[in-house]
Amino acid sequence: MDRFDKLFSSFRALREKLFARLYFAQAVSLLGDAVTWLGIALLAFEFGGDHSARVLSVA
Repeated sequence: MDRFDKLFSSFRALREKLFARLYFAQAVSLLGDAVTWLGIALLAFEFGGDHSARVLSVA
């Protein structure tokens, strides 16, 4: 039980409602940023084909 307490002790701050909302909003924002970069890469591949690396270097 002691290892379990040590493992989850860093998540005690998530018991505060305001901080938990901020934390999860930041996580969603980071996920959205990742999806944006994925979309840019797919769009570059769609337009550039074999030259997509060159298109991405300009973007």
